[in-house]
Amino acid sequence: MKSAFIVILYKTPKNDINRIKNEINNLELQNYRLVFIDNSKNNLGYAGAINKAIKKLKNYNADVYIICNDDISLKQLNSKKIFDAGNYFDIWGFPFKQNNQRYYGGELDKLRLSGGLVIKKPKKRFKKVDFVSGSLMFIKKRVVDNIGLFDESYFLYYEEVDYCTRAKKAGFSVGIDTDLIYSHYENVNRNDLKDFYLRRSRFKYLLKYGSLKQKAYELIRFPKTLFEDKNSISFNFLSLNLSSFINRVINFFLFLILIRVLNVDNYGIYTLVWAHINIFSPLADFGTTTYGIVKLPVEQNKRFNYFYSLRIASSVVALITSIGFALILKLNLFIVLLILFTSPTIISNALSGSYLIILSLKNKQYLSSIVSVLFNLTLFLVFSLVLITTKSLFYLFLSILCLYSIYALLNYSLIKKEFISLKFIYDFKIWRNIIKNSFVFVLISLLAGLYFRLDIYLLNFLKDAKAVGVYSAGYKFFEAFIFISVSYTIATLPTLSKLYKSSKGVFKSKIKRDFVIITTTGYIIAVIGYIIAPYLLPFILKNAYSSSIDVFRIVIFALPALFGTTVILNAIYILKKAYLIIYVFAFQTIFNFILNFIYIPKYSFIASSYITVVGEILTTVIVVFILVKHFKYANRS
Repeated sequence: MKSAFIVILYKTPKNDINRIKNEINNLELQNYRLVFIDNSKNNLGYAGAINKAIKKLKNYNADVYIICNDDISLKQLNSKKIFDAGNYFDIWGFPFKQNNQRYYGGELDKLRLSGGLVIKKPKKRFKKVDFVSGSLMFIKKRVVDNIGLFDESYFLYYEEVDYCTRAKKAGFSVGIDTDLIYSHYENVNRNDLKDFYLRRSRFKYLLKYGSLKQKAYELIRFPKTLFEDKNSISFNFLSLNLSSFINRVINFFLFLILIRVLNVDNYGIYTLVWAHINIFSPLADFGTTTYGIVKLPVEQNKRFNYFYSLRIASSVVALITSIGFALILKLNLFIVLLILFTSPTIISNALSGSYLIILSLKNKQYLSSIVSVLFNLTLFLVFSLVLITTKSLFYLFLSILCLYSIYALLNYSLIKKEFISLKFIYDFKIWRNIIKNSFVFVLISLLAGLYFRLDIYLLNFLKDAKAVGVYSAGYKFFEAFIFISVSYTIATLPTLSKLYKSSKGVFKSKIKRDFVIITTTGYIIAVIGYIIAPYLLPFILKNAYSSSIDVFRIVIFALPALFGTTVILNAIYILKKAYLIIYVFAFQTIFNFILNFIYIPKYSFIASSYITVVGEILTTVIVVFILVKHFKYANRS
């Protein structure tokens, strides 16, 4: 019998390659060919690599293809028996031992259609199974000739389940020979994305083969599926999105109370104070949240202390700088006092960001979501009570001072609980190294802050607080939808970073798919918002804020561009091209300043609204051009 061994490699050490080669030679088969497919550089996925090998062996005309992982051992197999199962099955495999446990083929859950390995030894030597493990499977050539190659869209996991299902539907038989056994040493270090691929492939298989009843059942139990593994990427993604949504809803209801209680001028002052604080907040973060989430998972956890210490030190600098610039800009002394009351939020945010970083190391971001929601709910209740009873900006900001100080202490205690060895370490050499790598993120954050909030400053100086209030109220309705892009970044950045390391091809296709999906979502929201705004918003806004409806109907069309830009920026960060974004935002800041400075005196907040839309579209075009150019260059090289 002519046989062809197909061994799939992925960053496989040379001694393992030689070991597998020797083990196959030691089987002493009379007529065989051995093909290695190395997935290390251009990862085709497991199915893609198998297909490549089968095409390569087209002229050899083997009777059976033997597909092998690079992390198995064949030395326990008996060469005289390995083809015996071919008398009973068209696709077959053997039991294997992994982590002191033996597995006897695969079985599908009849309700959920999920694949699992059987641990109970069958009574018969030759046993029919739903599928055999892809780590070692024998496939007769006539099966390939009849049903074709593997489905490459799975990339990893469930490709063998799919292939066995297709074979059985075509009338072929699948089973195992329990007289033989091999060892499988799954390389855990190379499975950082196992959860991501396993879940994605399982749902793909369910959608492809599941009945209406099976799909409906899986949809109903989806929350339970996520909760069964609280440390999974999917669960954290959902929790971060859900918490972002809930926080946006809470803040939106607070906004409604603000515009019902405060006059337009006072709401303008409220917005101006927060804009000022938010511009200087990136100095406290110093880019270490984004950099830490991306970098720390692949470094030693002990480095977290240096990130934490730097964040505390830089937050103090940011607080002092914020107050100092308020004085330099000669803002109203009452506004300076309110900025002073709000400044503890800088330290509080530095600590909450540190908490998110340490949770990201443990895939427990959902805890940060819970804390964030509870705090925002507390803010809403206290602020609402203060506003309704006092109608005073002074007491409102005094409550901000108290609550954010408490929140800072709470986050400190939570960090200490998750990271017992937490301590402040002054090490300028290490700080300098972190700053060197994260500085690009802080520059981007500062420039983005200026880009987004410069119009508020210019409206205040070129017009008045009333114009700020009207513009900010309309912008707030638009801002309510930004949680989608924020939660997308927090939840997917670690995954994308690992995905890029495992397969640049899959990374590229995911970025394209995410860009289309999230941009389309933005367009749908924008159109619906534009249509319903004149009918819905008058019930929410007082007459003094009626012009805010026009602002919203303009700026809402910046949403699809903003969503698309978020996806591309994440990709550019991971490609280590973040420095290019500095030039983009620097250009956009200058663009924003010049146009607002020219047109605000004549068109007030309407000018700022149109400039926001044009600026976002321009940013999207630029970053897409940068990414496309990178991919083209990468393909050529």
